[in-house]
Amino acid sequence: EEFQSQLKKARSVMLSKQAKQRTQLAERHKKQVESDEKKVEEGIKWLTQRQRAELERRMQQHQKDAQRLGLTQERSATEWNKVSFELQSRHSHQYQQFEAKKS
Repeated sequence: EEFQSQLKKARSVMLSKQAKQRTQLAERHKKQVESDEKKVEEGIKWLTQRQRAELERRMQQHQKDAQRLGLTQERSATEWNKVSFELQSRHSHQYQQFEAKKS
């Protein structure tokens, strides 16, 4: 009977330790997920700033090129639409890659 009592006690201690380890593991996992989400959010902010700066640079360059080449306003707008569309497509793809990392 004493053996049974010791066995119950040992089992109880073991189950208690396992529960504590599971809780600690769950907390570590939660912190890691939060850290990963924060990094992705920071990456998206950085990407957005970089894309905005690139769009601004390309717009300024396009305006200089249009003036230098003497393009009509209509031709300049048509060319900018092409450049802008390509940039937006690339930026959209980059953003989707970051969003995929979020999941």
